[in-house]
Amino acid sequence: MKKAFLMIAISFLFITGIDINIWQRIFETNEMWQFAATLGDIKPGTYHYGLSVAILGIWVVGVTALYNNWKQIIIYTLGILVGLATGWIDVLYYWLDGRAIPTELPWLNYPNLILKPVTAENLVLSAIAGILITFLIPTIWKLANKKYLLKEKEAGN
Repeated sequence: MKKAFLMIAISFLFITGIDINIWQRIFETNEMWQFAATLGDIKPGTYHYGLSVAILGIWVVGVTALYNNWKQIIIYTLGILVGLATGWIDVLYYWLDGRAIPTELPWLNYPNLILKPVTAENLVLSAIAGILITFLIPTIWKLANKKYLLKEKEAGN
């Protein structure tokens, strides 16, 4: 399980690094707003399609590194999905860039698991909840497996 969590951490560092270096250093610097999703628009902009391809590539590398353990692949995949949906990348984006998280983040008000309205506090709370959920996945898995094994044992006797 440790390897899956290590791969989640490494993946998020790379995803965030890509996001900072491409979005901020290229798109924001050159005021290329037309490539982002508009506020209230559920569809991602051109930039976000590119970021999605990068995330998919990073996920494939992580799955390849865990190829011999399907449980770790599932935990890794769920961790990536939960992290993306709960705002880990957004929190890391500001922290790794050395900037404070803005008070309000209306561009994150699209369907995801971040508490609404998206404020700095709600984003951090959502990210913490996502981290807790990710670390609970193996525990839930073990409990469900034990319950299943007990039922099988009782049915066999």
